[in-house]
Amino acid sequence: TTLQSEIKKLEAALQRQQPVTLAAVAEYQAADAERKRLQAEKTQVREQSDALMTTTLQAYQISINTLLATFGAEFSIEELNHTSVGSGEPRTEYALSLRNIAVKLGSRADLTSEHSFASTLSEADKRTLAFAFFLARLKTTPNLDSSVVVLDDPVASLDRNRRYQSVRQ
Repeated sequence: TTLQSEIKKLEAALQRQQPVTLAAVAEYQAADAERKRLQAEKTQVREQSDALMTTTLQAYQISINTLLATFGAEFSIEELNHTSVGSGEPRTEYALSLRNIAVKLGSRADLTSEHSFASTLSEADKRTLAFAFFLARLKTTPNLDSSVVVLDDPVASLDRNRRYQSVRQ
């Protein structure tokens, strides 16, 4: 039994020295080195993307909050952050500050337990927020002065003051 075990070890050692085996090991090592290189590159690109997203979101937050104040909204965006979900797809998360109370976007499950976006804002507030997001994004559009933008009743559900303020923008 001991001799058979030793023979199997020697046969395995011989097999590892075969050209086909050596080529497979070299191919594996090269692929592993490439995987590590790509992982490092991915990490670097993700860090650059995160920095750009942070800067961009800060600019959008200021722009959106300025528009919301102009529209007479009694809320503002707070805690504007980005994250990657699932397969690394970027996602923006934020909370609103409504009369100094933080209101998170939340999910349907949050409706029964705490303040959430769906249960706190009126339809007019939601439209005002969406319009502020749209205008903030529109202001960053290259060659906007030579573009045509069509709006289909963006001030529906708004009171007279918000309509006036929105049209002024």
